Amino acid sequence: TVFELTDALGRRQTADALQIMASMLDAREAPIRILAMVARHIRRLWQANDALRRGESENAVGKSLRVHQFFLRDFLRQARMFNDRELARLLERIYQTDRALKSSRASAELHMQQLVLDICIR
Repeated sequence: TVFELTDALGRRQTADALQIMASMLDAREAPIRILAMVARHIRRLWQANDALRRGESENAVGKSLRVHQFFLRDFLRQARMFNDRELARLLERIYQTDRALKSSRASAELHMQQLVLDICIR
């Protein structure tokens, strides 16, 4: 599922993320829809980082971002794996991937695989 994908991306588990992405594309999941969920996850990680840096408590971050308490610890661990510069770069890459999916003749799978690599490998 897209949630398994965003979890693997947030943990920077390249092999798992690539495998999940391939399975989703094989199941005819729309690349643009997958991309939208990846973008949402990256934005939320950035928001969490920003809130933590401002001194908000973990519980307050969870409430403001509507992250269920059961998932909060892992979500915040993922957020801490990225810095602001990386997250800004990744949002730019997501934008570039969106444009490429809509205008390039290369396969959607190729664009999405490259995005996974860009997220998982520093």
